[in-house]
Amino acid sequence: MKIENDYSRLRRSKPHCLGTGFVALDVVLGEYRSFAATGGSCGNVLAILAYAGWRTSPVARFGNDPAGMFIANEFSLLGADRRYLESTSKVQTPVVVQKYIGSSTVKTHKFSFRCPGCGVRLPRYRPVTLELAENVVKTGGPPSVFYFDRVSPAALRLAKWSRDSGGIVVFEPSSIGRIDVFVKAIRLSHIVKFASDRITSIENLLEGNFPDVIITTNGSRGLLVRWKAEYWELGAFFNRNFVDASGAGDWCTAGLLIKIGINGSKVLKFLTAEKLTEAIRYGQALASINCAFEGARGLMDAYKPCQLEKVTSEVYNNRFNLTTSAAPIRKYGLPKFCLSC
Repeated sequence: MKIENDYSRLRRSKPHCLGTGFVALDVVLGEYRSFAATGGSCGNVLAILAYAGWRTSPVARFGNDPAGMFIANEFSLLGADRRYLESTSKVQTPVVVQKYIGSSTVKTHKFSFRCPGCGVRLPRYRPVTLELAENVVKTGGPPSVFYFDRVSPAALRLAKWSRDSGGIVVFEPSSIGRIDVFVKAIRLSHIVKFASDRITSIENLLEGNFPDVIITTNGSRGLLVRWKAEYWELGAFFNRNFVDASGAGDWCTAGLLIKIGINGSKVLKFLTAEKLTEAIRYGQALASINCAFEGARGLMDAYKPCQLEKVTSEVYNNRFNLTTSAAPIRKYGLPKFCLSC
């Protein structure tokens, strides 16, 4: 009983997530409409947490261009801390085009890094500087959670500082890259989550020094969890209103953090397999709901944060049907994202 009481007490504190990595402008050319939104794994996770009532601090490097202004404005609208959004003429804001390529029976999309108008290659991700990371350490309070999805000297510096300060460090890589720095990132992390179609396994790299939680996602087949040398599978929720799987993994991550990330790494002392499963299932339910909308964060336009517990319970009981109690957050339309057109 004491463990449960301590766990409940920890959950009452106000959460803060600091994050760096892939923050980009998503240009969605959907079946029903075209629009732009803040995207990238890091951008989505921090935006979702801000929507859910967390304090969020994105650490990112943008260009002085319309795409960068769009992202900064959306973070402002969500109430995020913009102090560590570095705008510079030395780079251009990364842009990703998501184009719908499905049919009436199979709904899917592809990502492109070329302008659909002129074909020029769009700007790619640039990591933040170590100087900016040191500024965060000097001026920012230690976060409950530090999230990163790209490895860089700045990301490793922030991960070590966050871990040493008692925060949960979450690493969500899309590829391995240099093995030595990849292993450094994993060893600084409490939670590592990756997609099996991008990385097949990381266990052979770790020499027995595992993070607390490893989650391997398998799309519509669900995911595999490793915790304290135990493994178990969790199947995905079915969504009869399926439209688009974009952003599903980001919602799963955000939902997990909403449930267990509130007070940083202290919660790991009291975490049980049952509580971890409950948190992941909550994230999977949010991911399933978001699949009823185009774009990575369509759920945010259809439901208010106070409705999430009710709608996820409908998913658990296979009673979810799409409703449209709109709570608009984004302004639809496309900013000038290609400087060559």
